[in-house]
Amino acid sequence: EADKHHCLILSHEVGEDGLLVETTTTAVSFFIFAAKPLREPVVWQGPFVMCSEEQIRQSMLDYQCGRNGFENANTWHSKNKNNMR
Repeated sequence: EADKHHCLILSHEVGEDGLLVETTTTAVSFFIFAAKPLREPVVWQGPFVMCSEEQIRQSMLDYQCGRNGFENANTWHSKNKNNMR
């Protein structure tokens, strides 16, 4: 069960290959993405997804300092951006 704007990690075990969606309203939309399992740790915070807490901290620092791919981050407009400051 999840609220809007949340990520669910689905099982890849044998026999667990279905998805049932029930809503309390008539309107629903979602995005399903599938890939091979990484078999690595996954850590996420806000818009950042990495393999460790240290990588998350480094990405957040890079974002805040406008470096390492985030040089134009101060012109981005998103709800997640407001949570990073």
